[in-house]
Amino acid sequence: MDEAVVTGLVALRESLKDYAEKNQTKITYLPIVMKALISTCRQFPMFNASIDDAAQEIVYKKHFNIGFAADTPNGLVVPVIKNADQKTILEISREILDLSKRARDGKLKPEEMKGATITITNIGSVGGTYATPIINHPEVAILGMYKISDKLHLMPDGKVGSEKVMNFTVTADHRLIDGAVAANFLKAFIMKLQNPGVLMMEML
Repeated sequence: MDEAVVTGLVALRESLKDYAEKNQTKITYLPIVMKALISTCRQFPMFNASIDDAAQEIVYKKHFNIGFAADTPNGLVVPVIKNADQKTILEISREILDLSKRARDGKLKPEEMKGATITITNIGSVGGTYATPIINHPEVAILGMYKISDKLHLMPDGKVGSEKVMNFTVTADHRLIDGAVAANFLKAFIMKLQNPGVLMMEML
C-alpha cells in the first residue's frame, strides 16, 4: 500500500475534459492508470503473467488485456480491455464507458469478461481508503485504486500547502512475486502517475 501525489494527474485530466467531450467521450482516471500499469508491467513482466498449475509452468504474456472491476445491480463483474497497450487513452475511455454501461444493463458477452492478464479495481468510486483486493485467478496480481483527497503539507519556506493524494494497493501471488518486488513495482507505478508528462512521453 502506498500514497501517490496526484496533483499533476488531476490537472492533466482537467485539461483533457473539453478535448474528450469533443471526441464523444469523457476522461476518467482509470484509462491513465491503465497506461501507467502497462508501462510498469513492461519493467516487471512477472506481473503480466499467470501460473499454469496443471503444467506447473509460468506463462509470461506479451499482450496486455486489462480487466477492471465494475459494480452492477447483480454484483461485481470484470470487463476486459483487450490489447490495451495498442489503444489510445481516448479509445480506452470509450471502451470503458461502453463496457461499464452494458455491465450495469446485464448485456456483457461472456468473452468480454475473459482473458485478462492483470486487473484493476477502483474502490475510489465508492469511497474507502485502503483494501486488500483478491487476485483474479489465474492472474498473479491486482491493483487497487482509491479516492482522491486533499492533504496538507509543510513547504520548504515553512508555509502550509495542499496537494492531491490517491492511495494504491497491489496484491501479488507470492508463488511468483516476492514482497520486495511488489513494493518496487508499486513504487515505479506511483512514480509514473506522479509524473504524467513523462508517462505520456513513454506511451506507444
